[in-house]
Amino acid sequence: MSLQEKSIWISLVVTLLIFGYYFASAFRVFSDPAADQTKLIGLFIGAVVLMIIIEAVLHIVLAIAFKREAEKSEDERDKVIDLRARRISYFVLSFGVWTMGISVLVDASPLELATIMMFFFILAEAVGFSTQLFYYRRGI
Repeated sequence: MSLQEKSIWISLVVTLLIFGYYFASAFRVFSDPAADQTKLIGLFIGAVVLMIIIEAVLHIVLAIAFKREAEKSEDERDKVIDLRARRISYFVLSFGVWTMGISVLVDASPLELATIMMFFFILAEAVGFSTQLFYYRRGI
């Protein structure tokens, strides 16, 4: 497995774990009418900060452990895989934009709209990471 694949695995796992917890908490808050929805803002900020810290530390450890590979630059294969994965994740994000438009029509609250937007952003990122891993395994 190349350093690039290991880096993608780190990003995918960290994203799914941290934001999986965030969206599970958001679902509980939105399903309970008595819950204070503003606590999701603090939870979101905490999730973003935690994700940045964990990813930075893990990528630093990865770069130190595989110093020779880390010094290599990206080749054409990496660029093609990244572009193909971005194209697929763009469609997921576009679907999310349409979903937000429909949510506006059914009178969703601003916090619900922000959560929907974040869900599709994270989903698009996860799809992009997964697609990159698929293409690396496939040997494109």
